[in-house]
Amino acid sequence: MFVFPEYGSGGFGIPPLEAMNAGTPVVASNTGPLPEVIADGGLLSSNKELAGWVYQVYTDGNLRKKLISSGFNRAKLFHPGTVASHLIKCFDEIALAQ
Repeated sequence: MFVFPEYGSGGFGIPPLEAMNAGTPVVASNTGPLPEVIADGGLLSSNKELAGWVYQVYTDGNLRKKLISSGFNRAKLFHPGTVASHLIKCFDEIALAQ
């Protein structure tokens, strides 16, 4: 399990994304960019409630399996090849609009 409390701006959220890609369940704060990056690929809550989610993931095997699966699926959206193809598509649409 990867636990990622957020106390400031924190940047993009690469560490939770890497954890999801590695098949590690993620429990993170619901602040900054984390909700958008993690979405349904992990569990999001306030920093005060993280311990409760950690306990649930630790004790509930079905929840762990669900988080591993959804984390893999979410991380695929941020694969460099996927991001590049989306950017190329956007650039093509912009070029055609001009």
